[in-house]
Amino acid sequence: MSNRIATWHNIGTDVTNCTSTEQVLETAGINEFISTEPITTESGIIIPGSVATVYPDGTPIGIVGDKYEVIQNSEAFSFLDYLDATPVKAGRTNTGLNYIIAEMGESKILGDEFKLYTCLENSFNGRYPIGAVLTPLRIVCQNQFPAVFSKKNANNIIRIRHNSEASWRIEAAKSIMAEQSKTIELLGKEAEKYANIQMSQSQFNKIVKDLFPITDDMTERQKNTMLKRRTQLISEFNAEDVANFRNTMWGAVLAFTGYTTHSENKQTKNADENKFMAVTLNPQFAQFLAILDARAVA
Repeated sequence: MSNRIATWHNIGTDVTNCTSTEQVLETAGINEFISTEPITTESGIIIPGSVATVYPDGTPIGIVGDKYEVIQNSEAFSFLDYLDATPVKAGRTNTGLNYIIAEMGESKILGDEFKLYTCLENSFNGRYPIGAVLTPLRIVCQNQFPAVFSKKNANNIIRIRHNSEASWRIEAAKSIMAEQSKTIELLGKEAEKYANIQMSQSQFNKIVKDLFPITDDMTERQKNTMLKRRTQLISEFNAEDVANFRNTMWGAVLAFTGYTTHSENKQTKNADENKFMAVTLNPQFAQFLAILDARAVA
């Protein structure tokens, strides 16, 4: 497992040595002052209802409504100084997400060390409101659990209300830290539940086929893609780091997180960013758990 890395390893800027939010933003290069400008026609007529957000050099970011309020990163992330967390990465994705990834502590779950991370968010194109996403990481294999790993933990995606009162920062920090303890507690309970339910190799293989179905109307390329995904997921079920939970549903869960975190993707310019965002907000995880739960009660 030594060659495995977290999804955020290759993105952004290392900010582990920063001692304040201001220094984090400065180091990552995301502390610019963002402004808005009217949108005009070629003849100079202002188009009502929308404005453009722009960087200091005039480079456009996006088009938003004329009521849109720009919250600078220095303000949006200021509650980090009230949060018991250690920033590790910061940056901006190609989709306009400004982020700070911070470690929030560790705990043991069924003998494994887990660390909880939060991804703090802001944007200037209207796509990402100020918020925080909590995501657990299993250390031995660097497998990342998505923000919503159970029907019971939808609050792991926390939207933060910004206002003119200074107290909003403290309230934001409190809400995140409250969800921190709930997240680890819930993950521990889910682990215990699934670890006590047996699952054979053949049962797991059937789930993999349900998750990645192959139909007659697919092209050969599509069929090969599905076969490749099946092979990758089945290999994770037999991986060394799952040995302690072999033939259990918890082993199946760990296999799926291993697959989503470390499966090979087509290498493109933004592949690492896309992988980080896809794993953190992975909607397919809920589908996988639904299939597992159906097997458990069958």
